[in-house]
This record gives sequence, C-alpha cells and structure tokens, in this order.
Amino acid sequence: MLLAPLILLSQKPYHHTEDGFRNLPKAIYEKESSFFKSLYKFTIGRIFAEERPSIIIPENYSIPLQEALNLWNNTSGDKISWIGHMTTLIRLDGKTILTDPFFSDYASPIPPIGPKRIVQASMSIKDLPKIDIIIISHSHYDHLDLPSLEGIADKENISIIVPLKVSQYFEHLNFKKVIELDWHENVQIGSISLTAMPVTHWSKRSMFATNDTLWAGYSIVSKHKKIFFSGDLEHASYYKDLGKKYGPFDLAILSISPYKPKEIMRGSHCEPKNCLRLALDLQAKNFMPIHWGTIMLGYNHLYEPLDDFKSGAKELGIKDEKLFIFQIGETKGLDSL
Repeated sequence: MLLAPLILLSQKPYHHTEDGFRNLPKAIYEKESSFFKSLYKFTIGRIFAEERPSIIIPENYSIPLQEALNLWNNTSGDKISWIGHMTTLIRLDGKTILTDPFFSDYASPIPPIGPKRIVQASMSIKDLPKIDIIIISHSHYDHLDLPSLEGIADKENISIIVPLKVSQYFEHLNFKKVIELDWHENVQIGSISLTAMPVTHWSKRSMFATNDTLWAGYSIVSKHKKIFFSGDLEHASYYKDLGKKYGPFDLAILSISPYKPKEIMRGSHCEPKNCLRLALDLQAKNFMPIHWGTIMLGYNHLYEPLDDFKSGAKELGIKDEKLFIFQIGETKGLDSL
C-alpha cells in the first residue's frame, strides 16, 4: 500500500520537471570539455577491466560473521553497524532501521555484467535482526537492490521510506507500508521522525529514463539522537541552509566514494574532503565514512577514499575522535555522541 502526500500541480516546486526531477539551482555543475571522452574511456575500461586499480583485500579487512553478530547483539542502547557499502543497521529508541540494503554480488540489471562486489556483507539477509524501517535513498542498483529486498522477512510490519516515484519498484515485493516522500516532507514512525532532504545526485534505472525518480538524503531523529544519512551526493552551497533548518546532527553518515575519474564523478559524488565540508555545513558533530571498499564503482584504490577522508579531516581541523570509522561488520554505540 502506497502512502504518499498529494502534490498540486499549481504548487510544483523547482526540482519537479514535466517528466521527472532535477537538482536545485545551486547544485548545477558544468560538465568539463573532456567529459564525453572520459565517459567513453571509463565505460570501455569497466567492460574490459582496463585501468582499474589492482584489488588486494588485506586480512582483518572485515569482521567475521559470528563476531559481527555478537557485536551487534551485545552492544546495548542506541547503536549502528556497517554491513557494507551504503548499508547500515541503526538502532534508535528500540527500533531497527536498515539503510539502502545491498547484499547482492553485482550492482547491475544483468549480472554478471556490471560492477562486482569485492567484499561480502558482514551478515546475510537471514542473519538480520527484526527490521522496523527500511530507508532507500535512490534508484541506482547499488542502493535499490530488489533481490535483497525480496529476501527480507516480515514484510507486512516494515515501513519502507522512499523518494518520490520509487514505490513503483515495490509493487510486487509484498511490503504493505511503502511511504513516498518529497524533499522536506516528513513521516513519524513511533518516536522516530524521518525527513527527506535535498542532495545533489541523480537517478537512473534503465537506458530509457534518467531522473524519472527522486533521490534524497534523510534526517533521522529519535528522542535523543539526530542522524543525517546522505545517500549518494555531491557538495553544493545549499547545505548550509539545510544545516540551519535541520541541524545540528549528532552523526553524519557519508558516501565518500567513488570520486575518480573526476570528469565523470563530479556532480554525482563528492571527494572525501568535500563530503566533510558539506557535513560541517549541516552542523554535524561526528562523521561516519561509508560507500567505500565494498564494490569498485570508480578508479579509486581500495583504501584511497578512507585515507583521503582522514587527511581531509586533518586539513579542516576535525579531531580524530570525531571520525566514526568502522570495519565492515563493526558495531558502535551511539549513546556517547
């Protein structure tokens, strides 16, 4: 069942177009002259595995399944666990939130063609605790993973929060509570308040439509905590206005990769230092880097995004204790934030 507010045509906001959506004016990036040449080279390189960085997964890169489960189960109070990529488990006020569940081996409509996962999720779908809320940021295959959603149990009792027009992908998944939000719209689930926020990105699910569904970040507010979940995004000037409206945030969960090749990723993904800048604009107090080291979507080396994140924090004067850095499968408490 779709639960969605009506939008009157006479009140159509700027980011609505005749056939879809667009970024805010302050988020428009000029494509560099080398864009199409770089796009061709990038696409061919992905197909034939040319120019990709070599991938050597070090030992202890992720936490073994049973240890990951024990960490989650034995951490009391509000907490968060990194499952991998943009997938986290968040426990707030006794409710469990799952973000952008991606458990598949490929981020692709036709696997095994397409980006392949290099590190498995810290737990399988069947190992997940009871889920109360699932948040979807946008329709790209590494964020809206239909096979993963199909495998999640107890669908009748889960609230699915999606941006506008994304509910169409849930019509045959048997979830009963699918809630579409436009930017700045809010839904209350128990003591948890969720607001869709503008972010600079785009959407595409097929060759035939671009930006036909909306994309969003989210403000997640409980009785004692306020968290920003970014989805994919690029830096823009309007985040300062969002910080005044929705901040401050106790924690910003940030997508920090891919950002190379720059000509392709600019306008879609931010370099780690710029991710921190936008989080500071949002008045975030702590910073959690994810969306790196799980599936290689660009030309960044395995640890390069995290290394750049740490060096960017140092340049911006952010103290090490404010960086919420995880192994895949690690759980940390939020009560001390």
